[in-house]
Amino acid sequence: MVKKKRLGFKVIQGSSMECEKCLEIGVDQLLETVQLMDELPEVLRSAINDDKVWQKRNENSIEKTLLSPGLASQWVAALLALGACVVFESGIEAPLSDFLLRRVNEGKLISLSVPCNGSGMVYGSSMVRVLPTDEPIVASYAVLDLKDSVVKSARIALTGASREQAKLVDAAEKMVGRKFDGTLIEEIALAVVEEVSPKEDYRGGIEYRREMAGLMTKRALEMCMKGAK
Repeated sequence: MVKKKRLGFKVIQGSSMECEKCLEIGVDQLLETVQLMDELPEVLRSAINDDKVWQKRNENSIEKTLLSPGLASQWVAALLALGACVVFESGIEAPLSDFLLRRVNEGKLISLSVPCNGSGMVYGSSMVRVLPTDEPIVASYAVLDLKDSVVKSARIALTGASREQAKLVDAAEKMVGRKFDGTLIEEIALAVVEEVSPKEDYRGGIEYRREMAGLMTKRALEMCMKGAK
Protein backbone atom coordinates (compact mmCIF):
# COMPACT_ATOMS: atom_id res chain seq x y z
CA MET A 1 0.00 0.00 0.00
CA VAL A 2 1.28 3.46 -0.88
CA LYS A 3 1.88 5.56 2.21
CA LYS A 4 0.10 8.90 2.23
CA LYS A 5 3.29 10.82 3.07
CA ARG A 6 4.66 9.85 -0.34
CA LEU A 7 1.69 11.39 -2.13
CA GLY A 8 2.78 14.96 -1.45
CA PHE A 9 -0.51 16.16 0.01
CA LYS A 10 -2.17 16.96 3.28
CA VAL A 11 -5.74 17.34 4.48
CA ILE A 12 -6.48 20.69 6.12
CA GLN A 13 -9.59 21.82 7.94
CA GLY A 14 -11.01 24.91 6.32
CA SER A 15 -9.16 27.51 4.27
CA SER A 16 -9.75 30.92 2.76
CA MET A 17 -12.44 29.17 0.72
CA GLU A 18 -15.74 28.27 2.36
CA CYS A 19 -15.33 24.53 2.78
CA GLU A 20 -15.11 22.04 5.60
CA LYS A 21 -12.05 20.22 4.33
CA CYS A 22 -9.45 20.79 1.62
CA LEU A 23 -6.71 18.75 0.00
CA GLU A 24 -3.43 20.56 -0.44
CA ILE A 25 -1.44 18.77 -3.14
CA GLY A 26 2.10 19.56 -4.29
CA VAL A 27 2.14 20.71 -7.93
CA ASP A 28 5.00 18.31 -8.72
CA GLN A 29 2.65 15.35 -8.27
CA LEU A 30 1.72 13.35 -11.38
CA LEU A 31 -1.93 12.91 -12.32
CA GLU A 32 -1.56 9.15 -11.97
CA THR A 33 -0.51 9.64 -8.33
CA VAL A 34 -3.27 12.16 -7.66
CA GLN A 35 -6.02 9.79 -8.73
CA LEU A 36 -4.88 7.29 -6.07
CA MET A 37 -5.73 9.68 -3.24
CA ASP A 38 -8.66 8.34 -1.22
CA GLU A 39 -9.87 11.83 -0.29
CA LEU A 40 -9.99 13.06 -3.89
CA PRO A 41 -13.51 14.17 -4.93
CA GLU A 42 -14.94 11.63 -7.36
CA VAL A 43 -15.63 14.32 -9.97
CA LEU A 44 -11.87 14.94 -10.13
CA ARG A 45 -10.95 11.28 -10.28
CA SER A 46 -13.39 10.78 -13.14
CA ALA A 47 -12.05 13.84 -14.96
CA ILE A 48 -8.47 12.55 -14.74
CA ASN A 49 -9.55 9.24 -16.24
CA ASP A 50 -11.52 10.99 -18.99
CA ASP A 51 -8.48 13.02 -19.98
CA LYS A 52 -5.57 10.69 -20.38
CA VAL A 53 -4.47 7.10 -20.76
CA TRP A 54 -2.19 5.66 -18.10
CA GLN A 55 1.01 6.66 -19.89
CA LYS A 56 -0.06 10.30 -20.22
CA ARG A 57 -1.14 10.49 -16.59
CA ASN A 58 2.39 9.43 -15.67
CA GLU A 59 3.91 12.17 -17.85
CA ASN A 60 1.84 15.16 -16.73
CA SER A 61 2.25 16.83 -13.36
CA ILE A 62 -0.28 19.17 -11.80
CA GLU A 63 1.99 22.12 -12.58
CA LYS A 64 2.18 21.20 -16.28
CA THR A 65 -1.60 20.97 -16.58
CA LEU A 66 -2.15 24.32 -14.87
CA LEU A 67 0.40 26.06 -17.09
CA SER A 68 -0.93 24.30 -20.22
CA PRO A 69 -4.61 23.39 -19.59
CA GLY A 70 -4.93 21.72 -22.99
CA LEU A 71 -2.87 18.83 -21.62
CA ALA A 72 -5.78 17.82 -19.35
CA SER A 73 -8.75 20.10 -19.96
CA GLN A 74 -11.32 17.88 -18.21
CA TRP A 75 -9.26 17.80 -15.03
CA VAL A 76 -8.82 21.58 -15.15
CA ALA A 77 -12.57 22.11 -15.70
CA ALA A 78 -13.40 19.92 -12.70
CA LEU A 79 -10.92 21.91 -10.58
CA LEU A 80 -12.58 25.16 -11.65
CA ALA A 81 -16.02 23.82 -10.75
CA LEU A 82 -14.78 22.82 -7.31
CA GLY A 83 -13.33 26.29 -6.70
CA ALA A 84 -9.71 25.14 -6.43
CA CYS A 85 -6.97 27.60 -5.51
CA VAL A 86 -3.26 27.76 -6.29
CA VAL A 87 -0.70 28.44 -3.59
CA PHE A 88 2.52 30.28 -4.41
CA GLU A 89 5.92 29.93 -2.75
CA SER A 90 5.34 33.36 -1.22
CA GLY A 91 2.39 31.91 0.71
CA ILE A 92 -0.22 33.80 -1.30
CA GLU A 93 -3.30 31.77 -2.25
CA ALA A 94 -5.40 32.72 -5.29
CA PRO A 95 -8.37 31.22 -7.17
CA LEU A 96 -7.33 28.92 -9.99
CA SER A 97 -9.76 30.77 -12.26
CA ASP A 98 -7.77 34.00 -11.78
CA PHE A 99 -4.49 32.22 -12.37
CA LEU A 100 -5.69 30.70 -15.66
CA LEU A 101 -6.91 34.10 -16.83
CA ARG A 102 -3.46 35.57 -15.97
CA ARG A 103 -5.00 37.89 -13.39
CA VAL A 104 -2.51 36.82 -10.74
CA ASN A 105 1.09 35.66 -10.82
CA GLU A 106 3.01 35.66 -7.55
CA GLY A 107 5.95 33.56 -8.68
CA LYS A 108 6.53 29.84 -8.29
CA LEU A 109 3.58 27.53 -7.69
CA ILE A 110 4.00 25.07 -4.84
CA SER A 111 0.60 23.49 -4.30
CA LEU A 112 -3.02 23.18 -5.31
CA SER A 113 -5.80 23.54 -2.71
CA VAL A 114 -8.95 21.57 -3.53
CA PRO A 115 -12.22 21.76 -1.53
CA CYS A 116 -13.73 18.37 -0.79
CA ASN A 117 -16.43 16.60 1.19
CA GLY A 118 -18.46 19.58 2.35
CA SER A 119 -21.69 18.51 4.03
CA GLY A 120 -23.82 20.27 1.40
CA MET A 121 -21.57 19.71 -1.60
CA VAL A 122 -23.02 17.92 -4.61
CA TYR A 123 -21.51 17.58 -8.06
CA GLY A 124 -22.25 16.21 -11.49
CA SER A 125 -20.74 16.06 -14.94
CA SER A 126 -21.88 15.23 -18.45
CA MET A 127 -20.17 15.16 -21.82
CA VAL A 128 -20.72 14.32 -25.46
CA ARG A 129 -18.21 12.58 -27.72
CA VAL A 130 -18.18 10.60 -30.93
CA LEU A 131 -16.65 7.44 -29.46
CA PRO A 132 -16.23 6.41 -25.81
CA THR A 133 -12.45 6.73 -26.11
CA ASP A 134 -12.53 10.13 -27.83
CA GLU A 135 -11.85 13.46 -26.15
CA PRO A 136 -15.20 15.05 -25.22
CA ILE A 137 -16.53 17.52 -27.78
CA VAL A 138 -18.32 19.47 -25.05
CA ALA A 139 -18.34 18.73 -21.32
CA SER A 140 -19.95 20.37 -18.30
CA TYR A 141 -18.92 20.09 -14.65
CA ALA A 142 -21.19 21.47 -11.92
CA VAL A 143 -20.51 21.76 -8.19
CA LEU A 144 -23.12 23.16 -5.80
CA ASP A 145 -23.21 23.84 -2.09
CA LEU A 146 -26.77 23.34 -0.81
CA LYS A 147 -28.56 23.98 2.45
CA ASP A 148 -32.19 22.89 2.80
CA SER A 149 -32.46 22.69 -1.02
CA VAL A 150 -31.30 26.30 -1.41
CA VAL A 151 -28.14 27.03 -3.40
CA LYS A 152 -25.45 28.64 -1.25
CA SER A 153 -22.83 28.63 -4.01
CA ALA A 154 -22.57 27.24 -7.53
CA ARG A 155 -19.89 26.82 -10.16
CA ILE A 156 -20.23 25.40 -13.66
CA ALA A 157 -17.17 24.86 -15.86
CA LEU A 158 -17.27 23.88 -19.53
CA THR A 159 -14.83 22.53 -22.07
CA GLY A 160 -15.36 22.78 -25.81
CA ALA A 161 -17.64 25.81 -25.52
CA SER A 162 -15.20 28.73 -25.56
CA ARG A 163 -11.79 29.73 -26.84
CA GLU A 164 -10.32 28.71 -23.49
CA GLN A 165 -9.62 25.04 -22.85
CA ALA A 166 -11.78 25.18 -19.71
CA LYS A 167 -13.88 28.07 -18.44
CA LEU A 168 -16.36 28.94 -15.70
CA VAL A 169 -19.70 30.34 -16.86
CA ASP A 170 -21.38 33.34 -15.23
CA ALA A 171 -24.81 31.68 -15.47
CA ALA A 172 -24.07 29.68 -12.32
CA GLU A 173 -24.23 32.86 -10.24
CA LYS A 174 -27.97 33.10 -10.99
CA MET A 175 -28.53 29.99 -8.87
CA VAL A 176 -27.30 31.45 -5.58
CA GLY A 177 -30.03 31.99 -2.99
CA ARG A 178 -32.64 30.10 -4.97
CA LYS A 179 -34.36 26.76 -4.52
CA PHE A 180 -32.63 24.01 -6.48
CA ASP A 181 -35.32 22.38 -8.61
CA GLY A 182 -36.10 21.39 -12.18
CA THR A 183 -37.31 24.87 -13.12
CA LEU A 184 -34.01 26.41 -12.08
CA ILE A 185 -32.06 23.76 -13.97
CA GLU A 186 -33.95 24.56 -17.18
CA GLU A 187 -33.34 28.28 -16.69
CA ILE A 188 -29.60 27.86 -16.16
CA ALA A 189 -29.24 25.52 -19.13
CA LEU A 190 -30.86 28.15 -21.36
CA ALA A 191 -28.65 30.86 -19.86
CA VAL A 192 -25.56 28.81 -20.68
CA VAL A 193 -26.67 28.48 -24.32
CA GLU A 194 -26.95 32.26 -24.50
CA GLU A 195 -23.66 32.91 -22.76
CA VAL A 196 -21.11 30.60 -24.39
CA SER A 197 -19.03 31.58 -27.43
CA PRO A 198 -17.62 28.35 -28.86
CA LYS A 199 -15.31 28.11 -31.82
CA GLU A 200 -15.96 25.76 -34.73
CA ASP A 201 -13.76 22.85 -35.72
CA TYR A 202 -14.09 19.58 -37.61
CA ARG A 203 -15.82 17.90 -34.66
CA GLY A 204 -18.61 20.43 -34.23
CA GLY A 205 -19.97 23.75 -35.43
CA ILE A 206 -20.72 26.78 -33.29
CA GLU A 207 -24.48 26.18 -32.97
CA TYR A 208 -24.00 22.49 -32.20
CA ARG A 209 -21.49 23.24 -29.47
CA ARG A 210 -23.72 25.95 -28.02
CA GLU A 211 -26.71 23.60 -27.80
CA MET A 212 -24.55 20.83 -26.33
CA ALA A 213 -23.22 23.22 -23.70
CA GLY A 214 -26.79 23.79 -22.52
CA LEU A 215 -27.75 20.13 -22.67
CA MET A 216 -24.61 18.89 -20.91
CA THR A 217 -25.10 21.52 -18.21
CA LYS A 218 -28.69 20.40 -17.72
CA ARG A 219 -27.56 16.79 -17.31
CA ALA A 220 -24.74 17.72 -14.95
CA LEU A 221 -27.17 19.67 -12.76
CA GLU A 222 -29.62 16.77 -12.82
CA MET A 223 -26.82 14.59 -11.47
CA CYS A 224 -26.31 17.16 -8.71
CA MET A 225 -30.01 16.89 -7.87
CA LYS A 226 -29.78 13.11 -7.59
CA GLY A 227 -26.79 13.52 -5.30
CA ALA A 228 -28.75 15.89 -3.09
CA LYS A 229 -31.51 13.35 -2.40
